[in-house]
Amino acid sequence: KTPNDTHRPLPQLRKFAIDRRFEILYNSGVCLLMMGSYQQAAICLLESTQLLSNVPSVWLRLAECCVEAYRTNQQRNEQKIQTVTTHHNFEKIVLPTEPE
Repeated sequence: KTPNDTHRPLPQLRKFAIDRRFEILYNSGVCLLMMGSYQQAAICLLESTQLLSNVPSVWLRLAECCVEAYRTNQQRNEQKIQTVTTHHNFEKIVLPTEPE
């Protein structure tokens, strides 16, 4: 082997497979988003931005993941609150005593 053999460009098929990896990550992210797995979807979509950073729908889907994850977390936190009482301009929030 000559020294030039080690620095060959990627074969076309392998380059095609690498390019498709990011599309597969994007599609996986969209599927996970639709299934409600927002954090996993965000991971896939963020990884796909390495090649698809100029595709607006990637950023839109990533934003949807963030918004839905935040909303889900807020709803979970609201369910933990048992009562809110107001007395002389002070609020008292009573949280459940049993751990989940």
